[in-house]
Amino acid sequence: MGRAWAVSGASVRTRLKEGARPGRPAAQTHSFTRSVPDVEDAHRLYDEAQALLAGCYNAELLDQARDEDEQAFWILVADFFLQRAQKELIAEGAY
Repeated sequence: MGRAWAVSGASVRTRLKEGARPGRPAAQTHSFTRSVPDVEDAHRLYDEAQALLAGCYNAELLDQARDEDEQAFWILVADFFLQRAQKELIAEGAY
């Protein structure tokens, strides 16, 4: 990562659990290496998300979300696929 300051997801979750305080966390040496998810599993996840969420918001899915974070996640994923389709239409001159 060079000299850039970065915060790992694990560090953020730890700070949330311990009670966030203002300012940067104390300097620590972190290894940002982690196991890479299986590429085929990641491809399957993408394909399933696209099949489920591309083209529409599923109100039932949002109503059944376990919490606001899950609901926000589904909205963000659906928006991603919608924006990709809109970008394609713009490239084809539809707008």
